[in-house]
Amino acid sequence: MRQSLCLLLLLLMACHSGVPDAIDAEDKPVYFSAFKGKWLVINVWADWCEPCLKEVPELNAFAEQHRNDVVVLGLNYDSLNAVKTVTPSVGLPFRYRLLKTIANKKFGLQQIEVLPATYLIDPSGRYVGLLQGPQTQHSLAQAIAKQVRLLHTTAS
Repeated sequence: MRQSLCLLLLLLMACHSGVPDAIDAEDKPVYFSAFKGKWLVINVWADWCEPCLKEVPELNAFAEQHRNDVVVLGLNYDSLNAVKTVTPSVGLPFRYRLLKTIANKKFGLQQIEVLPATYLIDPSGRYVGLLQGPQTQHSLAQAIAKQVRLLHTTAS
């Protein structure tokens, strides 16, 4: 029994060894490998960006509607502390996980020039694109569908 428990612990540690890919709002490590098999949508926003704040309900709805095959994460461009002040004053509930930091080098994420900005990572963990400007449920679904078509085209 003890050997089995030790083996299980070693296997669990091997799954997430090394530096986390991000740190969330509760200071917990985030390993993107945990999302393998799902699309990863990372939305970069700021508290001073009105289009960013208007986009939150769309992201909430998209995250809920596609929860079986998509993970939505939010990253405040300036500081996570803004989440604590903006959320109550504007009445925005973020229904997806918020990040404090992210290791952009992991995916080779392209520099953002406009907010809001949304990174797309495919189910195999490969960075596939940057969507600039506000997104809707429809635009996010279209962007992912386009990437799926491209993956099928290149695989054929």
